[in-house]
Amino acid sequence: MPPPTSFSSFPADLIAHIVEDVDDVADLLSLALTCRAFGTLIIPWHIEYRWISCCLSVDWTDIRKVLSILSTKPFLAARLRILELINDKDQIPVLPRSLSKFPEYDKAPDVDQLETIDILVSHLTNLISHTNNLTHLIYHSLNFNVCPDFNLLVTLFEHSPVLQEADINARVFVVPLPPHTKDSHELKLYHKRPTMISLRAVSLVISYSGDTLRSVVHASELVDLLTRSCPSIVDLRLSLVGNAGPYPQFMLQGNWPKLARLTLGGWEFHLDELLKPQQTLIMRNFLSRHPTLRCLSVLRPGLIFEDSIAEGSLPNMQSFCLVSHAPIFDAILPVTVAANIRHLQVKAIPSSLPAIRLMTRLQTCVFTHNPGLFVSLTSLFDALSVSVERISIHSPETWKDAITETWLDTMGSLRRLRHLTHISHMFFGIDIEKPVGMDLMRQLGSILPGLLYVEAGYQGCWIRMQAIREQNGEYQLPSGTIINSRDWGDIFWGIESIRLRKKTRL
Repeated sequence: MPPPTSFSSFPADLIAHIVEDVDDVADLLSLALTCRAFGTLIIPWHIEYRWISCCLSVDWTDIRKVLSILSTKPFLAARLRILELINDKDQIPVLPRSLSKFPEYDKAPDVDQLETIDILVSHLTNLISHTNNLTHLIYHSLNFNVCPDFNLLVTLFEHSPVLQEADINARVFVVPLPPHTKDSHELKLYHKRPTMISLRAVSLVISYSGDTLRSVVHASELVDLLTRSCPSIVDLRLSLVGNAGPYPQFMLQGNWPKLARLTLGGWEFHLDELLKPQQTLIMRNFLSRHPTLRCLSVLRPGLIFEDSIAEGSLPNMQSFCLVSHAPIFDAILPVTVAANIRHLQVKAIPSSLPAIRLMTRLQTCVFTHNPGLFVSLTSLFDALSVSVERISIHSPETWKDAITETWLDTMGSLRRLRHLTHISHMFFGIDIEKPVGMDLMRQLGSILPGLLYVEAGYQGCWIRMQAIREQNGEYQLPSGTIINSRDWGDIFWGIESIRLRKKTRL
């Protein structure tokens, strides 16, 4: 049999072994020379320094090795394409094995020398200044007292001209506009930055704080960085937390001709001089400038208002996510927009059912319950279009009872949704190891012959309905595959790690 020639032809456990367990550089080189697929797997990760992924853990073990060596070796830093500093203690780091061959490896600074976050950020900024081929950056701060320093963002933009994706979750010490001006265009900016033509996806989860003891940045500088230097943004997430968060400035100045997915989170508009009609007008004008928008997600209240979307202003919008308690989504969506929605994530309340009935093209929907505004499962199923393929209902106890105690009442309504392939969250309390739970799954499989996967059990495990029908006991998903209702609906939650992207979505 000829050796495999593609990365995907390797079993997942073999890939994990090569990435994580082969320590000797000579062995890695030997593997890389055996076939093209091994070379594709090994050379970028362990030899050419194209990918580094490690955790910002409390002891800084991984990051201090990277910073101690690469920040002093520009020729190696320049090879980096992917840099992921993620707050995940369980993640096994992806570090070039040949790092251990450098004498600096054993001379890495002690932990107490990197105790202060400022020192960490300083080393990281120095490293970023040499990564002129970086295309993918994830920086998730472990400690929200981290000040990535505005200089880190500026350095990234100045020295990474081919950057395509940036996901930064940290804290910036920011102050509002200086008292002599309320127009950010009048503010003299001190950084001359190149235009980031390649930057397509940006996720900024920024906590703001005014701190006179630290170096601060005017809000308009941050706005300018994103609105003037990044004309090619397609996916944008802004989550701004703090009284100095410059949401109004972003909405007033933002103009991205290719913007397709927008996610807004954090705190609401914080300008005392803005009345609700003015806030609505700002958002309305912003959305009207972006007719290319395909997905709009609002994760917090006070960021979008009734009449924020003008009739006919978003002809391409197909996904809508409103994870907040007010206002209700049917007061936001014009009729023409609602009719075009294919992916919906909202709270299910009785007054929203007429708007849901307008969505005749709906394919995926994720519903949560609003306390005090209960809607029955039967009413909800009856309101859904028969085109629905995936449904997730985050069920309160009353809905769980409705599923088990009044199953016959809902069966007819659920049977009508004949195109269903995935059901999430509805059956968390159902134990398929017990006869009652297994019988319920069999009934479900019989009335919905196209149903492929159901999330059931107290641990919320996905099961294969084909295995239920065949009674073969192999209920679990295949290795290397995942299902997550969070992925449904084309919502832009942020930049995914490379490791996560290699998993197959079902």
